[in-house]
Amino acid sequence: MSRLARMGFIDTRRTGNPVRRKVRSRGVPPALANNEIFYTESVREAGSLLSRVLAPGWITLAEDGSAFAATMHGIRLRNVSMLYLDLHVRSTLEIPVLGRYFGVHMQMNGTARCHHNDHDFEANTISALVTSPGAGLTMHFDDDSPQLLIRIEEQALHEYLTRMRGRRLSGPLVFHPEFDLTSDVAVRWHAAV
Repeated sequence: MSRLARMGFIDTRRTGNPVRRKVRSRGVPPALANNEIFYTESVREAGSLLSRVLAPGWITLAEDGSAFAATMHGIRLRNVSMLYLDLHVRSTLEIPVLGRYFGVHMQMNGTARCHHNDHDFEANTISALVTSPGAGLTMHFDDDSPQLLIRIEEQALHEYLTRMRGRRLSGPLVFHPEFDLTSDVAVRWHAAV
């Protein structure tokens, strides 16, 4: 019997197992640091958890999955969510049909090759991906390629644009997938985020 068990008020049943490694993300924004949504080293569990947050999809690894660890931090303010996703290793995220939201995926480091709305390009720290609802999304992440995701609910954005324009939209709202973060407007927007 260990000294801790003899004290009587400390539960020592779980102290015999080895300490679980935890891979920490380096660039989590301060506003999200204490708001971890999940951490897992299982590819299947990461795919399931991401399906809850974004839309049903899956993750595949390019190489051996021994170094895999997925982390997501986030906060939600009414109809806008700010999320930080880090898959840590070279991997592919596939979502056949996106949910009812618009997303701005900004790489914090590294690159991700993206395919969305029949448009292929490389997202990096100066070029973000903007997703539209209902389309498919495939992202091939490089090693150490975390991203900041701003998620805006579709209905909220439609209502905002209707109030701004004074009339309803005549068709579906679809954004061009490539967002240049070096333009003057984007620099102000990026600094505000």
